[in-house]
Amino acid sequence: QRAVRTAGDVERFREADHRDVVGQSAVEQLDVVELVSFADLPPDEAAALNVIPTRLRLTPEQVERTIQAGRDAVRLNPRLQQAFRRAQGRSGFVAAGSP
Repeated sequence: QRAVRTAGDVERFREADHRDVVGQSAVEQLDVVELVSFADLPPDEAAALNVIPTRLRLTPEQVERTIQAGRDAVRLNPRLQQAFRRAQGRSGFVAAGSP
């Protein structure tokens, strides 16, 4: 199931004063939320892109393989791992399986 965010959802998130467990605002954490859509393109291009089929069917094995590939990609990305360690250090939270 995919998450759907409307322009209103994004705008409300931008305006909210989100705070993490140590009281830092989202701005201090450098979180960025942007809405990018075909509506930003010239009308003819947006119309052509909107008719391209985007649904696909995956077997359960393909779903599991894709999920595992995502996990592996995150685990093997040194910049993400560094960011996770910094965040864990600030919050005192240690994720399962963390070194």
